[in-house]
Amino acid sequence: GPNDRIRLAVVGCGGMGSRHVAALIKNPQCELAAVCDVFTPRYEAAADAIEKVTGKRADGYQDFRHILDRNDIDAVMTATPDHWHPLITILGCQAGKDVYVEKPACTTVEEGRAMVRAARRYGRVVQLGTQQRSMPLFQEAIALVHSGKLGLKNSDRR
Repeated sequence: GPNDRIRLAVVGCGGMGSRHVAALIKNPQCELAAVCDVFTPRYEAAADAIEKVTGKRADGYQDFRHILDRNDIDAVMTATPDHWHPLITILGCQAGKDVYVEKPACTTVEEGRAMVRAARRYGRVVQLGTQQRSMPLFQEAIALVHSGKLGLKNSDRR
C-alpha cells in the first residue's frame, strides 16, 4: 500500500541524477515526490520523465531547502556537484530525512566527520553511492588483484 512506499526526492537532475530518476520510476517500493536542480530545464525534464512513466508529476524546485521543509519526504538522494554533498547530507539528516549521497561524499576529512555526526545525532541512515564496486567487471578486477596473479612474486623481487 501507499504507506509501504518510500517517498523520495532527487537533488541534482543532471547526468547521475537523471539515471537515478530513470531507475527509481520503475521501482514499486518508492515514489519520486520531488526533484530539484538549480537549472530549471533539468528538473522539469526529470518531472516530465516521472509523469510519463507513473502518471504522477513530481514537484520541482531550484532550492533543495524546500524539499527539506516537506514532512512527506522520507529520503533525499543527492547527485549534485561534489562540494554540495556535505551540506545537503547534514541538513537532510537535521530535517529528519535519510540520505543517499553520491561519491565523493565530501572533499575534506572534517566534512566527512560532520556528516557522520549529523547521521548519528539525528538517527538517520546515510548511504554513499559506490555502485561500481558491485558491478561484475569490478568484482572480477578486485578478485584478480586479491588473487596475487598480478605483479611479481616476493621471491622475484630484488
